[in-house]
Order: sequence, then structure tokens, then C-alpha cells
Amino acid sequence: MPDMFKGDPVKLDRPADFNIMDWLKNHLPDKTDPIVEAALKEMKEKYGCKKIGAVGYCFGAKYVARFLKKGKIDVGYSAHPSFVEEDELLGIEGPFSIAAAGERTHVSPFQPWKAPPYASRNRRDLHR
Repeated sequence: MPDMFKGDPVKLDRPADFNIMDWLKNHLPDKTDPIVEAALKEMKEKYGCKKIGAVGYCFGAKYVARFLKKGKIDVGYSAHPSFVEEDELLGIEGPFSIAAAGERTHVSPFQPWKAPPYASRNRRDLHR
């Protein structure tokens, strides 16, 4: 399991003045994509994985969607997705299941309850 946060996770006992958006600035795709790339490379080259499935919860859902492409991740699942952009969802190239927590417009431009148009644009079946 790769350390997606490079030793800087959001702690359960965080201080009252903790600001998730300030923390997130150190964990954007320019920092996190190379971690995912390295993990996928090791899984394929060192361990001989032929097919890779990925699960992402909240923050991790973004990276499942970003890497759900031929030659990267073959199938993905996300729960409580946050920070997933429309272009990332439109770019998926494999089966992707979303367990959404409802209408949470404050954390992401991606709104899971609006997913059917994206699913049909990508020629994916969407089951509610």
C-alpha cells in the first residue's frame, strides 16, 4: 500500500484550526500522481500483476478516476468521492462504481447524483 500522503495524513485528532484546503495544497495531482504511477509500475513489474483493481475513499476516489485508463487501472470503485473533476470522470476507460454520500456540493465540482449523463457519454451502464 503506497503512502499517498508522504507521511502527512489528516489526523483524527487534528487541531481545531485545521484547514483541509491548506492541507490539500500539499497533496494535489502534481505530488500524488507520481506516487500512484510508482505503485502501479511496481505492481506490474515486480509482482507481475496483469489486471489491477483500485478502491478510493474520499480523497482516493480522485486517483481511481484519474488512473482508470488502459494500461493503468482496469476497474475502480469509489466511496464518498471528493475533488473528482468532470474531465476525470469523462476520461475513465473501464468499469467504475460510485457509492455517493448524497448531495455534497462543498467539496467537489463532481456531483455524483448528476453522473448519468457522464456515464452515457462514456457508454457505461449506470445502475442506481
